[in-house]
Amino acid sequence: NIIFMNVFDNRKVDAFLKQLQHLGKEYKFEIYGMPSWKTLPNLSRGKSYEHLSIYYTSPFFYDTQSAPGVAIKKKYQKEYGKNMSELVYRGFECLFWMAHLLENYGHTFNKNLNDISAAPFTRYKIKSKFSIENDLQSLGNEYLYIFHYQNGYFNLENH
Repeated sequence: NIIFMNVFDNRKVDAFLKQLQHLGKEYKFEIYGMPSWKTLPNLSRGKSYEHLSIYYTSPFFYDTQSAPGVAIKKKYQKEYGKNMSELVYRGFECLFWMAHLLENYGHTFNKNLNDISAAPFTRYKIKSKFSIENDLQSLGNEYLYIFHYQNGYFNLENH
């Protein structure tokens, strides 16, 4: 059984997943959800949603056990004396990557956004979005990481 759930409200998602879980292990479910599911509180608790196979995507992945990840965490804890959120990694990476682009390509680095050689964590595949009038509206990362949660464990499916 495959379920695609485009629901952002984590309370509703949690209630639905608990209902599926109560059906028992004789029913196999693969559930595909939204990036907001990363913050489902029960996904960080042991064996939540037993017998369910849950997938969600994210345009970012920070390997906190890598050399840059450990160095950032140590520096942050030394400087601020507390644990940090994922946004610290995101901010560091974006600043470090953009500084590299500015240094190598000058202030018109936009043609070289896919030079990700200085991005310490995330694979980027930047895509520009333009309006009908051909004005730049936004930039987005088309590369998605697929996270798979099952029986208390996470796997990164496309590594």
